[in-house]
Amino acid sequence: MDLTQPYALVFTGQGAQSPGMGNTFQGLTAYEQTLAQADACLGYPLSHIMNHGPVETLMRTEHAQPALLALGVALWRVWQNNAPTPAAVAGHSLGEYTALVAAEVLNFETALNLVKLRSQLMQQACEAQPGGMAAVLKADREVVLNTCAEAPFIGKVVLGNDNSPDQLVLSGETSALQQLLHELKIRGVRRAIPLKVSGAFHSPLMATAHPALAEALAQAPFQDARFPVITNVDGLATQTAEAFRDKLTRQLLAPVQWRQSALTLSTHAHQIIELGPGKVLAPLVQQSVPSTQVLTISTRAELESLR
Repeated sequence: MDLTQPYALVFTGQGAQSPGMGNTFQGLTAYEQTLAQADACLGYPLSHIMNHGPVETLMRTEHAQPALLALGVALWRVWQNNAPTPAAVAGHSLGEYTALVAAEVLNFETALNLVKLRSQLMQQACEAQPGGMAAVLKADREVVLNTCAEAPFIGKVVLGNDNSPDQLVLSGETSALQQLLHELKIRGVRRAIPLKVSGAFHSPLMATAHPALAEALAQAPFQDARFPVITNVDGLATQTAEAFRDKLTRQLLAPVQWRQSALTLSTHAHQIIELGPGKVLAPLVQQSVPSTQVLTISTRAELESLR
């Protein structure tokens, strides 16, 4: 990649977490300071959970979301010390909060407190109304969405993420989702993979979490962005504080429009770099915009290689 040319950054969302993620960045001042700041702000040793698990603890929404935010911001701060300013940024679901910190729409502690509340509310919603999510791969989009709109499933299973031309993620009640996947198989859909998440995110099952989060967002200080942030609810470039507040309030229940986000990112830059654990978003961007050059940086060695 040629970082003298415009590039965009994307930040990973929930589901990519694993114990030890980010460990290769230990010893770098920006990384260590960010995790220490997160521990102090949250009031518990998040960095220990990130480094050592156990995996069952890290997988809980109330820990996974702050952990991924802290890691994303830590990697952004390390990156920022060594690279030019991106042309645009985006984040998938929880990753949108990281993108907003990078663009200075939210400061890190404000974002942490919002994500702490968001994750707790979502965990409570998951426990009150069990649900799940499943990725449907390389299927006829019309078949999938029309089946969701049929009587046995309407309102019970919805589109959670429109990730790429090859991937839709469905979200909803556990039993209805299982029945729907069975019905899709009958209709010729061959690949559907249950996701390792604790509930039905971006669905009506999160409705109980919405009022308290909306109130917190209404009171939080937002700033205009330093550079465009491509937002989940519509996949459009956004820069004004009040627009971010409105869109982040709607984001909890709305499907993530990642396919459109990738298309919009490609109008700002033809180089897309994913900062975060694993290789989740870069392949989705490339599926949507095959001409885009994509790269994932999740380890110190990958960062040094790009330098």
